[in-house]
Amino acid sequence: MVELNNTPIKPRMKGREVAACLRVTMQTVRIYESQGKLHPVRLNARKKLYDPDEVQRLMAGPTETVATSTP
Repeated sequence: MVELNNTPIKPRMKGREVAACLRVTMQTVRIYESQGKLHPVRLNARKKLYDPDEVQRLMAGPTETVATSTP
């Protein structure tokens, strides 16, 4: 892992790598971004990098929530 000022820098993924991992198109990656499911780091006007942890979370699928009722 790369460090900057003794702080580890987490590797990021390119959009095509994200699409390949999720087995979706780049358009779907952009849709996930607009829906707030992915939060890229923008390098410039054309380049974005994605957090592998977010991609892993999407690969795991939706999490189930349990509704509680109040009397």
